[in-house]
This record gives sequence, C-alpha cells and structure tokens, in this order.
Amino acid sequence: MFARYTVIHGLSVSFGAGFYGAQRTALHHPLGLYTLRAGAVYALDVLEWVPGAGLHLSALFSEDKKDIWHDKGKGLGLDFDLFVQYRGFRQLGIGLFFTYHLVFSGPDYMTTGLSFSWHSDSF
Repeated sequence: MFARYTVIHGLSVSFGAGFYGAQRTALHHPLGLYTLRAGAVYALDVLEWVPGAGLHLSALFSEDKKDIWHDKGKGLGLDFDLFVQYRGFRQLGIGLFFTYHLVFSGPDYMTTGLSFSWHSDSF
C-alpha cells in the first residue's frame, strides 16, 4: 500500500507500507517482513507504459529472529526501486516491480512482484 504526491510532472514524494512473505534460502524457513517507507519516485509516462524508479528509506520489522538485523525484530534500510506499469485504463495501473533492499545492519535482499494501483490523476 502506498500514497504518492506529485511535486512536479513525473516527480513524486512517496510513502508506503508493505508485507512480504519470503523463503530464507540459506536456512530454508519462511520469513514474514513488514516495511514502512518514505522517499521519492520519478515516473516517465510513455503512451500507456509508465517506467519509473524510486529511492526510499525503510524501517523493517520482522517476526523472525534468526538473522543479525532481526535482533529484536527491526532494522533500517535503503530501497532502490524499478518498475513499469501499464496505464491503458488511465486510473488503473497494472505492473511489475523490482526492489533491491540495502539493509544497514544485516544481509541485503531483493523483492519482485506484481502491482495493482489506482491513480487519482489523469497521468
């Protein structure tokens, strides 16, 4: 879940919250991760396809205590986002995203997935 406010055409400030279910490869156990993010996003609208990139500061929370940064279940990180959305329906965005999470106090990780979003602006 996220909210963005456009500062100038293409550049927005962004705030978000998320939940990720993952598999920790080395330990073979599931990992639940919650994030709160604040940062900036630049999106370039090219007809109906909208590619973009973002940079966010993240607060990380987890129920898993097996990794170093999970000590007491929290940590900080920096997120580098790349995405592309199809906006052929103007208000509805359907897309793919990739995020590299640089964690300050432990191992980095990556997330990828589908996104569905509603936009109150025309573009």
